[in-house]
Amino acid sequence: MLRRDAAPAESSGHLVARELCAASRRDGTVALAPCADAPEQYWLLDSDGHLWNGAPPDATPSMDYDHVRCLAPDGAGTLATAPTCGMDLQPTWHVSAL
Repeated sequence: MLRRDAAPAESSGHLVARELCAASRRDGTVALAPCADAPEQYWLLDSDGHLWNGAPPDATPSMDYDHVRCLAPDGAGTLATAPTCGMDLQPTWHVSAL
């Protein structure tokens, strides 16, 4: 039995547009590329609306709580990026009918 108030299931795989896949880059940008079985093209949408990426970020000091890439808007809110995320950055996404 499916409850209406139940959290949505997690979903994972490729984000595809025009037969190209969204891929994170080491510099934190996101680009479309030919689809491949690669960590930078793997995305997981969790039940809270976070969109996590499979490619690990470059190691930096103080990564105890920020150690995964996610899909996030840039500072201007106009481009999607894939920065290092975790405790300090956890953007959420949802599908909405306007």
